[in-house]
Amino acid sequence: MNSLKTLEIILSTENNIKIKQSIGSVLHGMLMEHINPDYAALMHTQTIRPYSQSVYFDKEKGKTVWRISTFDKTAEAEILQAAIQLPEKVFLKQKGFDLSLGKREIIRACTYDELTEKYFANECNFNAVEFKFITSTSFKQNGNYVIYPQQALLFNSLLNKWNAFSDQIKLEDKNLAAELAEATFVANYNLSLNNFSVSATMIPAFRGKYLLKLKNNIMTKKIICLLADFSKYSGVGIKNALGMGSVDVNFIKW
Repeated sequence: MNSLKTLEIILSTENNIKIKQSIGSVLHGMLMEHINPDYAALMHTQTIRPYSQSVYFDKEKGKTVWRISTFDKTAEAEILQAAIQLPEKVFLKQKGFDLSLGKREIIRACTYDELTEKYFANECNFNAVEFKFITSTSFKQNGNYVIYPQQALLFNSLLNKWNAFSDQIKLEDKNLAAELAEATFVANYNLSLNNFSVSATMIPAFRGKYLLKLKNNIMTKKIICLLADFSKYSGVGIKNALGMGSVDVNFIKW
């Protein structure tokens, strides 16, 4: 049975060198050098990667963290174990400084069945969901970047990831993303443009908070809350493996 798991590693540097979110793409390359080459090659053939990772400053902890999540058992065995076994200090050639990798902790874990039961087997009393995009996020539509979290794009991104890795419950209704979008309205937002750098290329993106009010449809509320909870592992939008689209979620009762 596939499961979801998130590892966090505390990062620090000497001389208080600032760690930016774009270092996520550098750490991705370093991590890939430490996993089984055959598995790395296999992932390059996959449309949706079985993991996400990002770097951000956690205000509550007062520390910069590297968050790595996996979406199936193989990725957990190959990627999380490789991350746990990384040395305590690495030299980043692209950045020109040493990076210290400190405390490593699994901060959350569950199976797809457990996540499904949490929302489908119980009453969903939430009236709103707040997405907090903690690293720069963007979508692609018709070959163009979309730098606003349109509901249909948000839900389509999450549905694609869920259906790629959930080995029991599938959410494959043809127009489901549109139906979920219709079942919400934007109640509030505080977003700002915040581009993401990958190999000297700037990707148009945004960060901030986005509050969706849920209309009073029992089944769509359950699915939306399920996907929102799942997004804490999967990330949202494009290039989640390189550090984009990391989110935290608040469920709200009014």
